[in-house]
Amino acid sequence: MEVVEEIQTTPIAIHEVLTDKDGKPLNQIQVDSSSDITIQSIDTTIAKFAASGPASEFADPLAPAVVATPMIDSMVACRTLVEGTPIVEFKYNNMNEAPTEALVPITGLSPDLYRTPETPLDDLLLNSIRSGDNNEVIPDVTNRGATPNESSQLFISGEGAFRVPYDTGFGPLTWSFLGKETVVDGSTSLCEGEGTIRCELLSPELIERLVTELRNTVSGTLKAASKVMRLGRSPYLKSSAKAIRDVKRQANELLGAYVCPSGATIPNSCSTIKFPATQLATTHDGIFRRPSPVKPGIFLKLGKTYNTRYRRFLARTFPRDIVMCNK
Repeated sequence: MEVVEEIQTTPIAIHEVLTDKDGKPLNQIQVDSSSDITIQSIDTTIAKFAASGPASEFADPLAPAVVATPMIDSMVACRTLVEGTPIVEFKYNNMNEAPTEALVPITGLSPDLYRTPETPLDDLLLNSIRSGDNNEVIPDVTNRGATPNESSQLFISGEGAFRVPYDTGFGPLTWSFLGKETVVDGSTSLCEGEGTIRCELLSPELIERLVTELRNTVSGTLKAASKVMRLGRSPYLKSSAKAIRDVKRQANELLGAYVCPSGATIPNSCSTIKFPATQLATTHDGIFRRPSPVKPGIFLKLGKTYNTRYRRFLARTFPRDIVMCNK
């Protein structure tokens, strides 16, 4: 921000001041006690604010805060694929009247913003995109200003967007911009027209239930076996372990799948497939493939009950079709 010092309407000094994360000046400014002060934005294309008054008013610790109005608003984000590469698209609205463009410094390219390189916690997140492992993600040069402003990001007038690579393996991606955060993770919607915003991620919690429900079968079966098989090894120990292992593998293959409404347009890199309910049910049935050497009738009936229950769970919980995209 800019602090203009005047005495009887005559400017006597202009100070440029950087603020901390809370908007407080990082450095003290000494001014004449009889002067008038105007605090204003250096770049009104980024944010607008102005406040004037006697220097004594601003020296008061209880002086009211100067409220800034951002001129660029970060909006929603969506995910897509470009030539097989996972991408996140950040949308924004530059409220400056056309044809005014804005250049906003990028924290990771501006030493005065990232301050101590070894201390990420003191960075001024004016415009910063960071992955879950706290690494800075820098927009491509096509989204930055020309020399000497390559350390700033260009925002066109009106609504616009820019893209950066995004690997879900490094956790969520967070864009901190003018006091606002936009977070992207595996549940973020596909971009409209490149999947459809109506598609929803098949939640990892729902996929995990494939294993949880199978474990319920295993627990009930082994408990029953322990009551009637006093001697010898239960034939269901080995088959249960195999079923858990196989369902875990099948569940992991479903991570990243989408559920899309009928008629939705999906990217060329994605395809609609049948949800593998039959394969999962067959894996579950495998627990009871071998008959019990003791009281086989009990376990034949138990197997039918558990198999029916698991099939009913699959039919009621999961869609018939899912959309899978190239990773």
